[in-house]
Amino acid sequence: MSLQMQTTGTQFSVARVNLLPAEVDAARGGRTLKVGLAAGLAVVGAFIAAGCVVTAGHVTQAQDALDAEQAKTTQLQRAQAAYAEVPEVLGQLRTAQAVDAVVSGSGLDSYALLDRVAATTPDGVQFTSIALKSQATASTTTAAGATAAATAAAGADPLAVSGRGTLSVTGQTTDQALVVAWMSQTDATDEFADVRLASSTLDPTTKLITFTATATVTVDETTAAASTGGATS
Repeated sequence: MSLQMQTTGTQFSVARVNLLPAEVDAARGGRTLKVGLAAGLAVVGAFIAAGCVVTAGHVTQAQDALDAEQAKTTQLQRAQAAYAEVPEVLGQLRTAQAVDAVVSGSGLDSYALLDRVAATTPDGVQFTSIALKSQATASTTTAAGATAAATAAAGADPLAVSGRGTLSVTGQTTDQALVVAWMSQTDATDEFADVRLASSTLDPTTKLITFTATATVTVDETTAAASTGGATS
């Protein structure tokens, strides 16, 4: 006969009663709130610091890019200054080409005559076009040309001076008195006579006077060369 003993466990629940005053719980809650707020402020401060670092990096990059562009601009300006004389050189080249065309096609001693024109040109007058045409070059041998020449001679100016050719110029200046001075000085030479002003126009924007004038070539090649050589020496 066996005996079995059975043990029965009994569970007890203990009631917990908060005997602390309400002010203590309120103080604990306030401390918890302060800790939370401090942690939040620390996080916000960390984000602000990170933003400042990123912004400073962007500003530095932008400044570096600006410095690089300014350096490129300075280099381009220096390169542009190196080519500043190109338009002036091209203008001189065009003038030389025009003079060469005049010399090769006029049939006159163009170098001596052009040298005389330059000698009588006052400062402040710049010629943009100079043309010399000899009477022999202008004449024709055809019957139609002879008829045209006869018709032109019939209506020619009776005061015109006969000569070996014609000088035609186009120039610019800012003073009309300089045009008159050039005409007077050119008319006083042995190479030219009957200097006439064909047109004169004032540009109201640039204040430049553009004029055209003609003169009769009255001297032959030998006299022109001797006169120019004597004036030069």
